[in-house]
Amino acid sequence: MTKMPILNILFNTSIRHSELPLFRGAVIKALPHDSVLFHNHLGDGLRYSYPLIQYKLIKGKAAIVCIEKGTENVWDFFAGNNFDLRLGSRKVVATVESINDTSTDIVIDNTVCHKYSIHSWLPFNQDNYLQFKATESLTKKVEMLNHILTGNILTMLKGIGIMLTERLTIDIMSISELKPVKYKDIRLLSLDAKFQSNVTIPEYIGLGRHASLGFGMVTNMKHETK
Repeated sequence: MTKMPILNILFNTSIRHSELPLFRGAVIKALPHDSVLFHNHLGDGLRYSYPLIQYKLIKGKAAIVCIEKGTENVWDFFAGNNFDLRLGSRKVVATVESINDTSTDIVIDNTVCHKYSIHSWLPFNQDNYLQFKATESLTKKVEMLNHILTGNILTMLKGIGIMLTERLTIDIMSISELKPVKYKDIRLLSLDAKFQSNVTIPEYIGLGRHASLGFGMVTNMKHETK
């Protein structure tokens, strides 16, 4: 069993999912000094590691989800004492609505079936999308998505230093229609899915591509409103 510290900061600022890159940019600009974990870039390019500070849309409002070292670095933003942010052409004041400081036990338990939803998930790259598109069988498509999601979860855990010693199981129960989204003017395909697993996954954590910008956000189905 490994504990994963999580800090969820919800702001009283209504935004759209498409504004999350602007929200991230505004937060970075408000920092009193540069901090790599806020933008996941190094001097010579991207920081190719799981993002420990993630920008989210939760209940229609802007939020920051911090993981591991991100729970410490996020206070750099508050130290700057600059909460007047510009999102494109509009100005907002980033008033904190709530802060939830938790620690999740990451454990595999084959006697428990955890049920999750994953929202605006980006499972495809150019190669595996062509393979997915060419696959006619729905069963085979779901098997492929199971494999991709398993890889996304293992990548997330590895990124925070957790190596599983038992077999991770994933079972996608339903998938939505593919939905086109834009990221930096690049057209991508997202989907929502419901899945069950034998591993605990923290609420609101991101999986897959562009997890730092609200894509692939996981919620526990037992916490969802009926």
